[in-house]
Amino acid sequence: STNSSIGLIYALKKIFMISKIFIILDETYLFQPTLINRLINKFGKKKFVGAIIIKKIPRKNSINKYFLFNLKYFSISEILIYSLLFLKIFFNKYLNFFFKSKNTISVENVVRNNHIPYKIVNYSLKNENIYKFINIKKPDLIISSCSLYIPSEIYKKKNRLCINRHSGKLPDYSGLLPIFHSFCNNENFLYASVNEVRKKIDSGKILFSLRSKLKTKSLYNAYKISFNLSFNALVGAIKKLKSLKKLNNNVRSNNRKYYKFPSKNKWLKFRNNGFKLIEWKDLANAE
Repeated sequence: STNSSIGLIYALKKIFMISKIFIILDETYLFQPTLINRLINKFGKKKFVGAIIIKKIPRKNSINKYFLFNLKYFSISEILIYSLLFLKIFFNKYLNFFFKSKNTISVENVVRNNHIPYKIVNYSLKNENIYKFINIKKPDLIISSCSLYIPSEIYKKKNRLCINRHSGKLPDYSGLLPIFHSFCNNENFLYASVNEVRKKIDSGKILFSLRSKLKTKSLYNAYKISFNLSFNALVGAIKKLKSLKKLNNNVRSNNRKYYKFPSKNKWLKFRNNGFKLIEWKDLANAE
């Protein structure tokens, strides 16, 4: 609408400057810690004024819980590889605890090592204490990479823009596990998108999108590639906003498709198309 466009332009004129960045993140030991560490190094830790780290997610939104309750779709080798991967992760986690290393084993570790004030949140962002914690930091920009719904009390603020990182092509693959669904549809590219946060999930204006030719049959490796793309997409989006250039709408389409967790038929398509959840070589290259 005209009013929302005027509001966006006004916000951009006031914001980018970008003096204060706030981050809202799922705690995950895969990919996200490295992504956030790269962003902090890119823009400088002094710009990051606060963080929300989400440690517990409702089952309906939790990728970890979805996979845990659907192990019947895993092959024996995939279960073994993931078991070894998480043993490696937790071994590194306890090494970090005892030797106080500054590695990127977790989001909390990255945030703490960079002396960024943070709060741990479980299950929901709808909480007055959370709003107060964010508001007192007066962020210009909020970067979201999480599985929870962002309440309007967070993103609808004067002189504030809230953007979302998404591992898929928007608006064609909004929702959960976008890369899995793109594999089912035999897409030829991997995507990372950055969009404005709005009431409907993954429905906001697309600020930046990058793609890479699909060269893997592993879902794990595809997400690793997408998170690497996400870094460049976030940097690109922020640079574009800072220079007030026209927003990138190259990936718009007329139909927004929201995906939920895969059904049995989706798993059949995934397997029939020759894809795997993880491969042995992924374990050797795990972050």
